[in-house]
Amino acid sequence: MFIGREKELAKLYNFLTNRNDKSLLLYGKRRVGKTELLREVFDRNSIDYVYFECTKNTLQTNIDDFKKVLENKGLIEPDITATSFTELFYVLKMTKCTLPIVIDEYSYLSEFTDSAIIDSQFQKIIDNYLSGYKLIITGSNVAIMTSLLTENNALFGRFNKTMFLDELTYNEAQLFYPNKSIYEKIGFYSVFGGSPFVNKEIDPNLSLEDNIKKTFLDDTNNVYNYCNYILFTDVASSMNINGICNILKNGKKSCAEIENSLSVEKNGGMNKKLSTLINMGLINKTQPINKTGNNKASKYEINDNAIRFFYTFISQNKSFLLTFGENAFYNQFIANKLTTFISHRFEEMVRKYYISLVREGTITDILNVGFYSYDDSINKTSGEFDVALQLANNTYKIIEVKYYQNNPLTIKEMKQEEEQIKAIKELKISSFAFICTSGYEENNAYECIDITNLYS
Repeated sequence: MFIGREKELAKLYNFLTNRNDKSLLLYGKRRVGKTELLREVFDRNSIDYVYFECTKNTLQTNIDDFKKVLENKGLIEPDITATSFTELFYVLKMTKCTLPIVIDEYSYLSEFTDSAIIDSQFQKIIDNYLSGYKLIITGSNVAIMTSLLTENNALFGRFNKTMFLDELTYNEAQLFYPNKSIYEKIGFYSVFGGSPFVNKEIDPNLSLEDNIKKTFLDDTNNVYNYCNYILFTDVASSMNINGICNILKNGKKSCAEIENSLSVEKNGGMNKKLSTLINMGLINKTQPINKTGNNKASKYEINDNAIRFFYTFISQNKSFLLTFGENAFYNQFIANKLTTFISHRFEEMVRKYYISLVREGTITDILNVGFYSYDDSINKTSGEFDVALQLANNTYKIIEVKYYQNNPLTIKEMKQEEEQIKAIKELKISSFAFICTSGYEENNAYECIDITNLYS
């Protein structure tokens, strides 16, 4: 079952049907659904194509394997010999090939050969041999794939279209569990995130607890292995990715805090490692919207919800899981902390909801959406407002987010929140609003947002 990605499918179809477009770069982190997306657009439109997945092997082995694929499709004769991809694409031009060609996991080609040699071959292919057919290059090593777009790379400017494939949005991902309540959907997305690979493991007839047990707490399950191994296959062992993720867990940490926790030298090496993880789409660098440009205020957090869940609850407690099983593990480590975990992810969902409203033009006069950090020296208090909108007049609208299952948000609670917000002297507030999963006590005093808007 293919879910979501309608905008991406439309872009790919436009590329395939536009006579002027010859080459496309499609990239995104591992298991985000690149190959499935391509298969869907070809199948949905009954378009035959050539698919070749590169392997971590010598260049000549990949050339020979690609040649076999072309032979099996009847595009070249068996007696053809080739020592480069350029030679094979030249033959395809001469035989008047009309099928689109997909070269998947392109970054593997540079495993045993200088990437400059590979890129130069494909530059020549795009410049000279794409006559009658189209080329789609894909890859999961985001750092390598984005390097193809830099000015000093041979492939710079050669792609007619470039697509970065991100995770499914919460609105798309909820189609994997359509009959759940909004409260449950927020929980599912907070835990499982937007990877189609991960979401396919969800049983929509089971509760969130039971789905956690059958996926994250089963070391033979694809979700467990996605978090424990799959995403990190392209990362050098020197990265100490487990150490970094075990420090971040469900929070935000500065580079200095990470360095101190790992007891490593402060020589700039950690910044480079964190940049690599950002390029992978694994972590995110954040700043309070009232301190943008202040590097000292920068903090890092895990960007992938499933990975965040794994490192918050499971990574450092594997021995308990193997010894006592999933039921005891869930009760010991997850049950009493799950609501707090989901609450933090719900705040991020609300931030993205407002970003989408600005992007669509539904709301205007917004300069930034994020979180607001304050340090009130007069009252000796400090903290964060997790959802804040910076307006054009440099004032802020604060959104208070509540993840409640049953009881509606009361007027008393709203008044208390209002008093706390107004007590922050440095905060230039224009207004504030509330969004709660269980609704609100009826009132005309406060702006209360309909939770169903998030899924409209």
